[in-house]
Amino acid sequence: MKYYLLRLLPFLLLISVVSISCDDNSTENNNNNINNSQTLPLREDCTHYFVYEGQGASSVKLVGSFNEWQLESGYSLLQDGFNWTLAVTSNPHNEKADLILLPPGNYPYKFIIDNETWIMDDKNPYTIYDKTQQFENSLLSLPQCEAPQIYEESSVVDFENGELVFTFQLALSHRNSGIRDVQATVYEGEEIIESNLDYNNDTGQGTISLQGLSLGKYNINIIATNTVDNKVDKTFPVWFEEKQKNWEDFILYSIFVDRFHNGDPANDKPIEELEEIVNWQGGDWKGITAKIQSGYFDDLGINSLWISTPMDNPDYALPGDCNQVFSGYHAYWPQSARKTENHFGTAADLKELVQAAHKRGIRVLIDWAANHIFIEHELHQEYFGNPYWFNYPGSSNYEDFWRNKCGELGWNEYALTCWFTEYLPDYNHRNQELVEQMITDAIWWVNTFDLDGFRVDATKHIRSNYLKLLRRELDREFTTSTAPFYMVGENFLYDYNILDEKISPAELNGQFDFPLYGTIRSTFIPAEVDLTQLNSFVYSNFIDSQSITNLDWNQSGYNISGTLMGNFLGNHDVERFSSVAAGDANGDGCQIFNEPAPLQTSDENIYKRMTVAFGFLLTVRGLPVIYYGDEIGLAGVKDPDNRRFMIFDETNLMPAQIELKQLLSSLNHLRLEYPSLRLGNYDAFHGEPSCLVYLKSYENENILVALSGQAGCNTSVNMKSEYNFADGQLLEELLYGEEELSISNQTVQISMPANSVRIYLVRP
Repeated sequence: MKYYLLRLLPFLLLISVVSISCDDNSTENNNNNINNSQTLPLREDCTHYFVYEGQGASSVKLVGSFNEWQLESGYSLLQDGFNWTLAVTSNPHNEKADLILLPPGNYPYKFIIDNETWIMDDKNPYTIYDKTQQFENSLLSLPQCEAPQIYEESSVVDFENGELVFTFQLALSHRNSGIRDVQATVYEGEEIIESNLDYNNDTGQGTISLQGLSLGKYNINIIATNTVDNKVDKTFPVWFEEKQKNWEDFILYSIFVDRFHNGDPANDKPIEELEEIVNWQGGDWKGITAKIQSGYFDDLGINSLWISTPMDNPDYALPGDCNQVFSGYHAYWPQSARKTENHFGTAADLKELVQAAHKRGIRVLIDWAANHIFIEHELHQEYFGNPYWFNYPGSSNYEDFWRNKCGELGWNEYALTCWFTEYLPDYNHRNQELVEQMITDAIWWVNTFDLDGFRVDATKHIRSNYLKLLRRELDREFTTSTAPFYMVGENFLYDYNILDEKISPAELNGQFDFPLYGTIRSTFIPAEVDLTQLNSFVYSNFIDSQSITNLDWNQSGYNISGTLMGNFLGNHDVERFSSVAAGDANGDGCQIFNEPAPLQTSDENIYKRMTVAFGFLLTVRGLPVIYYGDEIGLAGVKDPDNRRFMIFDETNLMPAQIELKQLLSSLNHLRLEYPSLRLGNYDAFHGEPSCLVYLKSYENENILVALSGQAGCNTSVNMKSEYNFADGQLLEELLYGEEELSISNQTVQISMPANSVRIYLVRP
């Protein structure tokens, strides 16, 4: 426990909970005089302003569940130039004129143009299906507005002196109420940290000061009560670190929990008489915690972790592909909304993992499985046979469930309704009651375990109405200026047009970039690489055509609601790079059950090509995602073989694997240190099959990245005149510490061996 000087003796101090009471017994900030509230701002979220932009309309009406969808009693929007406007509120105390008062709640609605054309509100991203689940409507959400509102004004971090000042603002629901009491409690994990609260009841602004802090995440809980006993309870996550980070400042490490590290053999419990490759193998949360505390991720340059779905899975085997039976070691068969997976550990173990990560500045994401549940899940037991909750194949007979399998109907043609397999009921996301329950559960997981983001599984199988409302609530509950909540989707497709459909400020921050992954693999898997493919891909997709929403590799900086794609070299659904490059993978999904497992390749060039692939991956825009084991080029054909147990003992590794790991660590650390590598403009300076050189520039920082293929790279690179580089300027090699290069006649001579990476900082 950390202790601090508390300076607010005129006010009431409750142990570690700092409280300011504004009643008659308080010597300062007396709030019984209602006039004191006149300077406090009023809540703005209780009123919704409709705007319809349309030329040529003679009338626009608003109809919905609030008037039983009757055209005659619909609310008329008023014309204002080319726009039509209307305002509704759930605040009965709002004094503005021409407001329509509605009770708090959710209301489906539509606009009716000229009394005949029914349309959705294109300015509102949130939708809801009607009770028949046949029609999708725009969704109006009006909050309960009797209580005050709290929002963050700023978070000021003085890392060197261990100090943090969090400033918040209270807003009243109406002028006839004031603030009677404000309390603040600060947590580091589950430990209460003492703090100083200073609150001005005349302005509604307060500050919470913390001293003696160390690196980590802190949660600031504020409870404010108004003079008529309406209470607001809000928690703000705040990161205390040397530099404020957005998600582009991270490198994400993907951990298949069961196959990573065994920290507690007591919870192993494999299924008897089941082959090891499809069985529980003992990896758990304590194992990950041990690696966090040992500094493994710090050494590797990793500052965020994505771990397997933490919900409980069945303890027995079930039939799957290739006429095999499998355990739920992958954790994609959730059979409980809020129970943790017993093979991974206890809830306390997961909390310990997250807290250990946070103490090192490491964010933690979980795999969020929101497409389906296991057939024995409590929701399926309660609503078995109910088509409003699950997408049944026309029959609720268990024997018929196979008829709705994606493999039978089509993974893409029936993406929103098909079942992955007969024991995984597919959620019907048109059911608003289900959507709200799933969002409540998601908030419970984030709040209980202090999570930092979701990797959303199988997004092409999930309707956007759920994803958008989930994103809205997660942002409301958990996003602050220092702690943006990241939500990235997984859609196993190579078409940006489809990936882009679910990316927006109102939905996913990004998706896993399968088109980029495919290009990287097709470039580096062959022994004779063609690096021009990479450059052509970047220009055709990210610079010239801008295929992805809000993503511009020519623009520096970061927009919190812009697109941030997950860039990767491998994941748990694809064959390992090293085995494909070695020619050991034949593409057959059942290969591992029909042939001996391929050995770890001894071809040093394969590991070198992986280094160059990582060199590209870690010097372009996006969020790099490293699949566990790729740092050592772990072998594996299609799953489950691509989920082999991780190897940490370097005595069991070849020198080429160790070198790959070391170089990846160096690349990671350079990316974290130099903003231009993760945020900078991309500008190709030289391109040929075995030699690609591009500049990454951000503000006043310029870094030249050089990649070579099988033939090496020996070329004179023209340093483009628009950058105003001068002859005699030096280029410092950052990766190996090689001899500096010098600009001469506006060129730089680069000489590199085969399959290598060089990174040069252009000195001012």
